[in-house]
Amino acid sequence: ATDNSRITSVICSALVIPAAVYFFRVFNSRVVTLSFIAIYCFSLPSIEVAQDDRVYSLAILLATMTTGLWFRVFCTDTPSNKIQLCILLLTSSLLSYSHYFGTILVFAQGVSVGLFFPWNRTIFKKWCVVYLGSFVLFLPWLPIALRAANLPNFWIQPPKISFFFQMPELLTGGSARLQVGFYALLCLGGFAGLKNKTYGFFQIKLLLFWTTLFFVIPFCLSYFTLPFLTPKYLLICLPVFLLTISLLIRELPRKARLPCLILWVAMSGQHVRDSQYYSFIRKNDLRTLTYELVDKTNSSSPVGLICCANAPIYCTHFLQKWGHRFELLAMECHSGKISDIVNNSTAAKDKEYAVVFDKDVASDQNDITWPQLENQFSALPVKSNGYWAWLLKRR
Repeated sequence: ATDNSRITSVICSALVIPAAVYFFRVFNSRVVTLSFIAIYCFSLPSIEVAQDDRVYSLAILLATMTTGLWFRVFCTDTPSNKIQLCILLLTSSLLSYSHYFGTILVFAQGVSVGLFFPWNRTIFKKWCVVYLGSFVLFLPWLPIALRAANLPNFWIQPPKISFFFQMPELLTGGSARLQVGFYALLCLGGFAGLKNKTYGFFQIKLLLFWTTLFFVIPFCLSYFTLPFLTPKYLLICLPVFLLTISLLIRELPRKARLPCLILWVAMSGQHVRDSQYYSFIRKNDLRTLTYELVDKTNSSSPVGLICCANAPIYCTHFLQKWGHRFELLAMECHSGKISDIVNNSTAAKDKEYAVVFDKDVASDQNDITWPQLENQFSALPVKSNGYWAWLLKRR
């Protein structure tokens, strides 16, 4: 099943390219289409999603189609035919079904019609067909979505306030140079569009509004109600973000466009190389960490697991997945209680303990020692992309 879903991810990610060629014709600019394709192909988030065993790439493909169709239906003087309206209705509905964050993007697009366009009979008819129709088609799934919203708890932790300002970091794959490049493009391209009063500047405003709303809505809901915001889900907005960059490049002077695109692709490719993405067989931080723990344990009895990480459910899931016997002694444990937990557990003579910490633990705590355990155990550090653990072996 995992291999099949990965193949589906690869296919959907590849289809984004012809979808962009076809649906982005509405912008009447080869610069926009070619820039989008080049940036998409060398983007670390798109490469990660293309090989994920969860089909986020399907939502990205549908988001690409929906975005191009939306501009075709609502932003052109050419009358929209019924086929285009029906296709936009279909892609918007499928986007909502593909992932619940897709619903947020559809909602943002629907809201922007009312905020950025003068309402008339034609606009109102289009809006009703697309968004009331999408809501009706989503109704069969609505009870399941509401049932999930009423869960008392979830494995995702509430977001921190700082997460709200990490939008460019997430969508550029964490590259500081690309973040600086995005802000530079935003200033230069935005200023050029504002100065020349181009229609492209209006399109950029729309895309920035979608991206902002796509972050604000799940952040507020996760902060005040049930947490469901995780960085991977936000990548569904990746086509909108990359299209924004492409439109900003188009707003630059003609001679500056190609050098700017080449520079962006070069920095993006270098970031993919520096990330050493293909150097790790297992991509998930906790998954890799737990694999390393299993590889380093040689105890015949169950290893005692003390989880100080924010995602103990993930940790125990992966440890069980690798087929090793682990006995969960504590979840979301404070580091100061580790000695008591070890001493109070009924342990065999050759018992080992794995103490897993979260990436949010301050670096000055990485050398934590427990005097009460020094005579009994030797501590072997295990690290993986931010997460780290102590494997306590009997002396």
